[in-house]
Amino acid sequence: MANDTNAKLSKHDKQSRERILKLIQMDDFPQPWIQLIDGMLRIGRRRVSESETSRLYCSAEWHFARFQGGTYAGLIYSLALRVADKSGKCFVSIPELTKYFNADDKAIREAIQLLVLSGFFVAVSAAPGRSVEYRPVPHSEWAAAHPGYCIHKDELPWSDGDQLGRALWAISGGQYRFEVNFLKGLRKTGHSDDAIAEHFRIFWPKHDPKEKHVTKFFLEYLRSQKPVVSGAENREG
Repeated sequence: MANDTNAKLSKHDKQSRERILKLIQMDDFPQPWIQLIDGMLRIGRRRVSESETSRLYCSAEWHFARFQGGTYAGLIYSLALRVADKSGKCFVSIPELTKYFNADDKAIREAIQLLVLSGFFVAVSAAPGRSVEYRPVPHSEWAAAHPGYCIHKDELPWSDGDQLGRALWAISGGQYRFEVNFLKGLRKTGHSDDAIAEHFRIFWPKHDPKEKHVTKFFLEYLRSQKPVVSGAENREG
């Protein structure tokens, strides 16, 4: 059965079949399922656990970075979105893209194939002798149709609107997060939020950002500064 299947396959499909059979540790498997598994591996498709987070929101680029090959996928996708504009569709000419991106047609074909496999390109029409018309799917629409496959945004403790946490995070260049209890401790020193942020702006460049006890040292520093009940904060020291 396996030999009959191999005889009908192209060289590329035979190699893919051998790779998948070795991966799943089986001597034989239905070819349609082999192709499905191969496609999922090529586009890096897998469910993302709740513990996997990023400081950045998920995007089409996050998914493209997990493609096996398809170097030009992101460039083609971005261009297609601009060309499609209000119509939502665009014709994709392999020779034209090859020239435009100074690439070889094999690389362009591979990228388009992965875009289709992943669902970021949907074929609208494919008339003989003409370029295929695709609809590039925006990431927001793709994510809604594929729940569970996007990286989760790492929501910071103060993402509900604590402006002090946001200010301190920005001053640190995004290198340090400040927990809710720590922010409460800072406010108990008697300094206003604006004064705390200003003191941290002075403190941060003088301190090693890799130091594990930044919070402890800044709290000690802040307590050493006399809070001003009214008027401008004394910025000396």
